Amino acid sequence: MTTQYTYRPEPIITLAHELYKRANEIVRIARILGVILGGLVGLSISPLFSSPSPSTSGLYALLTILLISLGAVIGLVVGNIAAQRTAIILRAQAAMLLLLVTVEANTRHLVDIEKRLQQSQR
Repeated sequence: MTTQYTYRPEPIITLAHELYKRANEIVRIARILGVILGGLVGLSISPLFSSPSPSTSGLYALLTILLISLGAVIGLVVGNIAAQRTAIILRAQAAMLLLLVTVEANTRHLVDIEKRLQQSQR
């Protein structure tokens, strides 16, 4: 008893596109979280370097802004690196799915050609 299956590539292609979108979302979210967390770290360590006094309040504010900015940039870089590793895996999975669809389409096309050749030789 053989069961006939109907091959449809559309769900596989849709899944591949979803994997690509998910990879891009992960990178975007990790960058945003990295900037926020890095900025908060910079803000939290700024009191360690200087204490606010009336004569140095401008310098303290500048140092605080600098540390927040530096923390945000470092957080952006770390978040991006961490997310790219996961995104590469998702993009590779999507590429494999699209490759499978392409291989199946080419194989099906070759089988059809072979059948036509056999029929024409009869």
